[in-house]
Amino acid sequence: MAKTHTNRRRHIGILTTFKKHPERKNSPGKQLSYNNIMDADAALACIKEFDQTACVVVKHANPCGVAIGEELIDVYTRAFNAEVFLLSVVLLL
Repeated sequence: MAKTHTNRRRHIGILTTFKKHPERKNSPGKQLSYNNIMDADAALACIKEFDQTACVVVKHANPCGVAIGEELIDVYTRAFNAEVFLLSVVLLL
């Protein structure tokens, strides 16, 4: 776990999911792409605005699902579902 610069007691955790291929892992030594770095930068810029446990879902450097709360799994679920909800609304329009 890394620590943020602004709050040394707060830890940053990274949670990833692989729906189609859960056995797939990032190859050792494989560098992140430019888009991966931009997504990570956007996620960190958003997440550091909160004092509570927070989760952000980012696509193409844009936060598309954000949630705050106490339990990380609940926060993650709400952020993920917010992104799914937004996609549903766009498809209905």
